[in-house]
Amino acid sequence: MTNFSFRRPIALSLAAALALSGSAMAAVSLPAMAQSSSAHTAVVPSRDGSVGSPGIGDSYFPDHGNGGYDVQHYDVNVSYEPKTRTVTGTTSITALTTQNLTQFNLDLALTPEKVLVDGKPASFSRQSTHELVVRPSQALTKGAKTNIVVTYKGVPEKIEIDGEKPWITTSDGAVAVGQPYIASWWFPSNDHPRDKATFSISLNVPKGLKALSNGSLQKVTNQGSTDTWSWQESTPMAPYLAFAVIGRYDILRGKTSSGIPWLTATPQSNESWVKRAKEDLAKTPAVIDWLSKTYGPYPFTTTGGIAANADMGFALENQSRPVYSSKFWAKGHDLSLIVHEQSHQWFGDSTSVRDWKDIWINEGFATWTEWMYAEKHDGPNADEAFAQAWKDYAQDSSFWKIKIGDPGPKQIFNRAVYDRGAMTVQALRNKVGEEAFWKIVRGWVASHRHGHGSVQEFMTYANKHTSQDLRPFFEAWLFTPGKPNPSADLGFPKSMIR
Repeated sequence: MTNFSFRRPIALSLAAALALSGSAMAAVSLPAMAQSSSAHTAVVPSRDGSVGSPGIGDSYFPDHGNGGYDVQHYDVNVSYEPKTRTVTGTTSITALTTQNLTQFNLDLALTPEKVLVDGKPASFSRQSTHELVVRPSQALTKGAKTNIVVTYKGVPEKIEIDGEKPWITTSDGAVAVGQPYIASWWFPSNDHPRDKATFSISLNVPKGLKALSNGSLQKVTNQGSTDTWSWQESTPMAPYLAFAVIGRYDILRGKTSSGIPWLTATPQSNESWVKRAKEDLAKTPAVIDWLSKTYGPYPFTTTGGIAANADMGFALENQSRPVYSSKFWAKGHDLSLIVHEQSHQWFGDSTSVRDWKDIWINEGFATWTEWMYAEKHDGPNADEAFAQAWKDYAQDSSFWKIKIGDPGPKQIFNRAVYDRGAMTVQALRNKVGEEAFWKIVRGWVASHRHGHGSVQEFMTYANKHTSQDLRPFFEAWLFTPGKPNPSADLGFPKSMIR
């Protein structure tokens, strides 16, 4: 995620920006593209032998996610009526039970109307704003493959959870994007990054509107006054990364130089911000190619981006296709924003947090990638960006009080997680040297592809791949409040060490 309130784009040379604009663009076409599913494993704790836990065990958000089952696939079929702002939907969930179950929970904030478990009606009740308790007519045995179908409806823009209302109604549709959660506003799920699954998403909207989501666009079909947009994400995805953007959009499609299909969308508008957004999004294919050379093969089957017709105040790294607030282009271009969100495809989407306290791995690396991109494209080098960040925050600034390796639930999007997080990555690079650094980073990405990772696991991994003891280094940067004193031991640039 990138919060607009502390956005600081990194200047790139004009030549570098122009070099990124050469990817071919084409008007949207609608070929069917079949995709195969990918296997995965999630560890889901249980409360006892027959009742699934109402939470997955997250340190910061204990009621997020659920125990007792591991979702394999979601088939989400949702209709949106702009006039009434109502969502009606049926979602089919394929899951494997991880314990015997007489009861389990789903995360859903809309009103459930019917629940079937393995084709038989199940009783259900509301436990809280977003906890749906399901009791199958017959107990489920551990290791069984089960199918859960939930029919539901509601007006998502009215729903608030923990002070958050991420569903946004726009002048021509809606935007469903959010972190650390959004799924509950439009489909039932096991809403935590620890339980990834593949997705089929069908969005039914009034004829003439576009309905955008993750993965490959399979087809668009028309039935009377309704268009159905069918999408397939064949790689395991955390539920919060699923998105829906509905409205009047112009769509462009093409392929990167390495052959990855891409799709971008911008509002059908002549506003100046839309023109700037379209120009920056056109550079996405080249950014993806650069990131693939930097971190390893692109982890998904499609790429792209959506400039939403909404002032969300943030951009989010939705899997395969980030969604950006209109606000980022209000005054100019922001290519480093594209770099930031696309780098999350490696750090955050493919390798997801095991727990929300591990957010530094996502945001520290994404912010550092902006620095690295500028360094490789005639901008300031990463040491210069480090030094500038150091100067920006006074010794007594609250910025230095955040322990970015465990920032707390109210601070996961604090600027320190981003900027001090990036400083930590650059300091690691300086401390261990180029060869060891890239061995650590690329090895981490490859070994955790389509999986999860924690801060502790990253520290252990890094320590194993260098001859140095990195424990004091990580303790100082990630877990010690205060502004560290410049030293070689802490990886400061040589120019800053007296």
